[in-house]
Parts: sequence; structure tokens; C-alpha cells
Amino acid sequence: MRISRINSSQQASSINNKKNTQVQFSGWQQLKSKCLGVFDLDNSLMHGTNEEIKRIIETVSQRNGIKVYATGNTLEQVLSKQKKLASEGIDLPTPDYLISNNGQYIYENIEGFLVKDVQYESMLKSKTNFESKKVFELMKTLANAPKYSFNNQEYNKLTLLGNFESIKASDPDFYKSKITHYLWSPSNFMSEYIIAPGVKIKGFQRAIKKELENIGIKTKFIENLYPAKIVDKCPESIKLQSHSLRCNKDGGITAMFLCPADKADGVEYLKRKLNVAYKEILMAGDDDNDISMAKLAKKGAHFVAVNNSSNRLQIACLNVKTKLGTIFISQYEGAKGIIEGMTKAINN
Repeated sequence: MRISRINSSQQASSINNKKNTQVQFSGWQQLKSKCLGVFDLDNSLMHGTNEEIKRIIETVSQRNGIKVYATGNTLEQVLSKQKKLASEGIDLPTPDYLISNNGQYIYENIEGFLVKDVQYESMLKSKTNFESKKVFELMKTLANAPKYSFNNQEYNKLTLLGNFESIKASDPDFYKSKITHYLWSPSNFMSEYIIAPGVKIKGFQRAIKKELENIGIKTKFIENLYPAKIVDKCPESIKLQSHSLRCNKDGGITAMFLCPADKADGVEYLKRKLNVAYKEILMAGDDDNDISMAKLAKKGAHFVAVNNSSNRLQIACLNVKTKLGTIFISQYEGAKGIIEGMTKAINN
């Protein structure tokens, strides 16, 4: 499969009062070479009907395609969601490959079973020396430094909260800090934190990176803004940690992940492993953790941002500097938006 180029750019359009733009998007032509169809799950591929999901999967298969899911979920969470969808009459097929934990692990479909790619895991460990326990200890020290701790007035407000003792018990190492560690998708390759408003994240990241490099660890940072409706569905411990001094004005939280890789690293690995050209890769997503994939458009890969994408992802798509015709922001949400992007590609 080869992807050709559209020479004319698309008109900017306002969708749901957002500054959505249909950027140049190249055609996706059916040839004999391999292609990759890489799809985020939550609010992307899984946000659709059985017929829409089936159409997306069949479209990739018809183009000699390899089906890849790229998600922030763990393998266990993906299997659980797959089972839940099945109970609702929706078939989410097992992919050829699964990129899980925001790019920390890759699983290959071998006779219907998703088996961990140990070579990918070994490569990440060799390149980065990342160990979540060591990262946690360093973060604990940095987070409790005066610069990132609640001042006296803020701490007094914290102690006056009706559930202060519960907050303290759930967060013993960080309860005095504007930064806290939490567990949502625990693994040796990821360390997850909530960052309170007012913390200069980029400066904090520079300090972390420097300290980790001093002990031989390389890390990447992934940021995500989670709205209040997501926080409300979190385990009680995370809700306690997301108290009024740490949450944003809208009740949501700013999360930061430290990890050795992101989704784009997983895509790049599969590209090399399967000998697929950038122009033969089509990806789709909706959230901040898909920004790394969107940036692969600079190399000629194709990315579809569905209409329910986060503001950060849409801005990142608009800022990708490419003349290759490789970014498309859909007018529709979820699976329907993916279909729109794929149809646009196929018809050009």
C-alpha cells in the first residue's frame, strides 16, 4: 500500500465551537505492500457501534493491513473492556499487535493470544535503565522540597478539609506536597503523578530529568488533563489525592507520567520490525497521550484526530509542521471520525 499526496490544503472549519482544521490529507491506495492501522481505544475506536468498528477493521484488512491498538490501558484492562463490549453485543477483535501502557509494552497476537514482546521490553530497559521504584524515590525527595510543598496557608486549608485524615492516610509520602504519586496502571515502566495548579511543569520536568540522568536513568514525560467526570470514576484513593488544593478549577486534574517510552516509540518499533514505511502508517486518537503519534506526521505517517479530541491534541495537530498531507481532524467523534478520516484518505 502506498499513500499519495493531496496538493491542495483543506479549508479550516469550526466544529463544536473548537478551532478544528481539516489539514492536507493524502490518499491511501491499495497496493501489495504492508500498512499499519493504529488506533487508540477509549473514546476513539471503542466509541462507536459494532458496524462502525467492523468497517474500520475490515478496511485495514482489505489493504493488506496490520491492526494495532495503542492505548494507555494495561493488557488486563483491554481484555476486560473487550469482554464488557462483547456483553453489549459489540465485537472488538483482538488486534495483531497491542501497544499498552502508553507505549511501555507491546503484545503480539499469536494464535489468538496476546503475548508480550520481550525484545521490545529489553530494548527499552537497555536504552533507558528505567525503574519505577528508583524514579519514585527521587520524585518523593523532589516533591517534598520547599518549592513544591504547600505553604503554611495552603497546608492549614488542607488540614481543615473534613477528610484530611483520610487524605493523609492515602498519601503518606506526598500529602504535604503539590505533587503526588498515584497508581492507576502500575508497572515497572511507569510512574504516575498528579500536579497541582501553579506548579511550573516544564521547570519541574527539567529538574527531574537532570536528577535521573545523574543516576543513569532516561525518561519521557506524558501529560494528560483528566476532566472531573473521569476523576469521579477513579478509585477512592485517587479521589482523595485529587483534593481541592490539587485539582484544577473545573474539578479535573493534571496528570504526568514518567516512562521510558510513549505510543510513538511503540509504533516506530513495529515499523522497523514489520518493515513498513511511514507513508503506509495510519493512526487515530483523541487524547493528550496520542500527541506523540500525531508528531509522526512530520515523518510522513498519517494521523486522524477524532472530533472529540482534547484541545491539546488538536493544537498539536495544527502545529505539526508538514507539507506531506498527513494530518486530518475529523468532523465526527470516535469510530465514526476514524471512518471519515480513512475514507478521506482512500478517496484521495
